[in-house]
Amino acid sequence: MANLKDKFLDLLFPRNFTCDFCGKEIDYSNTHICEECYNSLPWTEEKCCNKCGGVVLGEEKFCIHCKTSPPDFFMARAPFEYKGVIAGKLKSFKYDNQRYLAETFAPFLAKTYKDNFFDVDIIVPIPLHEKRLLSRGFNQAELLANELSKLIDKPVVNALSRIKETQFQASLNYDERQENLKDSFLITKEVKSKKILLIDDIFTTGATIRTASKLLRKKGESGRIYVLTVGRTIIEQKI
Repeated sequence: MANLKDKFLDLLFPRNFTCDFCGKEIDYSNTHICEECYNSLPWTEEKCCNKCGGVVLGEEKFCIHCKTSPPDFFMARAPFEYKGVIAGKLKSFKYDNQRYLAETFAPFLAKTYKDNFFDVDIIVPIPLHEKRLLSRGFNQAELLANELSKLIDKPVVNALSRIKETQFQASLNYDERQENLKDSFLITKEVKSKKILLIDDIFTTGATIRTASKLLRKKGESGRIYVLTVGRTIIEQKI
């Protein structure tokens, strides 16, 4: 009923008469983005690491990190590089309470999901620690998961809890991020044999995703784990 009501209100008072990115007036658009902003979107490259979606050298199928330390997830993908307008909007989404952007980003996540032939049973958002959740007022990964769920018809299951208050990852290097996240998650729902789609806003070094995936595979005996984020930090490989 609530969904029908929302659709009816959208017809009477369409939200997206302005671009969600720049505020420019636009005609009704399913993407909520004007043509100029859409054309400036930093799409990720098709040629990338088969595992994490990062940069590969030459004809390699896997990046250096995934070759030397294979992750427990099967595949990670993101529609956009974490730069330009996407970096700015993801920061606004997370830190400026622009929650409506979850609805803006969801169609791009759905397209990436379908383009990569993902096949999952449940969607699991990366959780926030209780203190950070209370401070921010929402979990951006859960908002994204809920909007994506409507588009791909898969249920959201909050199967993970964050039991350790950690430092902000952005201030740490790769090794520090791994140590920072040690023993930080707990499985709270049954996931045995379930194929899981992990959702977060940004994939940087992948430390958070790797830690969550490892726990789900080891303790939960889950099936394949796929990963979707809106943005992906592209780190050049060294020869």
